[in-house]
Amino acid sequence: MLSIAGLYTNDHYVMFTSAPAEGIAHIHHRMPAILNDQSIDDWLNPDNKFSEIKTLLQPFDGLLEWDQTA
Repeated sequence: MLSIAGLYTNDHYVMFTSAPAEGIAHIHHRMPAILNDQSIDDWLNPDNKFSEIKTLLQPFDGLLEWDQTA
């Protein structure tokens, strides 16, 4: 399961992106900002200001697998 950084209201949602991980860069110049297990609580904490947590929006450094479609 992936945890992707985002914000929402009742009827709107936005997904944050980051520079691509090394293995994805040849496909696209951006990718969803995937949060690691240690950063999820910080991202979800409403007491944190965006200026404090924007450093979490980094290229994912874990293992990603992908398959080409269409």
